[in-house]
Amino acid sequence: AIYKHYKKSILQRIEDTFKKYLTNPEVRTIDIISNNRVFLAQLYIAGLEGDLDTGSIMEYFPLLLEEELRRFRKPFTVGKHEFLKTYLEVDIQKYAGPIVGAYAKKLEESLKKDNFGDTIRDMLGMAAKNSEEEMKEEQPSEEKKEVKEEEEYKYMDDIYISKGATNAVKSIERMMSENGHKIRETLLLAKLFGKPALENLAQAGLQTNAQLLAFTIQMTMQSKNADRREAIEKGIFVNPFDNEASEKLIR
Repeated sequence: AIYKHYKKSILQRIEDTFKKYLTNPEVRTIDIISNNRVFLAQLYIAGLEGDLDTGSIMEYFPLLLEEELRRFRKPFTVGKHEFLKTYLEVDIQKYAGPIVGAYAKKLEESLKKDNFGDTIRDMLGMAAKNSEEEMKEEQPSEEKKEVKEEEEYKYMDDIYISKGATNAVKSIERMMSENGHKIRETLLLAKLFGKPALENLAQAGLQTNAQLLAFTIQMTMQSKNADRREAIEKGIFVNPFDNEASEKLIR
């Protein structure tokens, strides 16, 4: 009765959102769809009334799952450095710590001289020295160049998924299967359309390590709506269900 009463004012908006949902990630954000369950209910009623063809609804659920998990975000919200260490096994402290420590020590020594000019010159001299060393490291000899390229290709061909990322995937799949969980309850709404609920990420279309990593990385790094919008605007957001796009993000 409510739908019929407000049909003229809301149907066009529902249709527009439904049409753009698969191709425009911004449409999926909370700015456009404040509540995914309400959105699904609107689609169901519009379909029931014959105003909308919802036959392709299961194409929407993987993307809806990603958005719902991003909004839920509690298990994935970590600091960026912690995230890099946990999900990608990049230890910022291990690689950057010695350099930062050396700068800090040099700065402290220079400041004790009570001469600001010497301090700046000392710091710039150290930076120049580091740059020269980095350039030397970045230019391998001709003998090693061929081997290095072969090793890089081999590494890129077999994308590694860390223990931290694996645990995140397991946590997501528990949410998808745990009765009473908000994520599970949202997925069960597929039954309104006569479809089975997604039980795991493979069913959602995430078949490779690259896809799983892209899925968890973006969910974590773009958990805030402003971060997701910024990623979209800068063109760095990728569809994690697209394996080629996912591989480019990871590499």
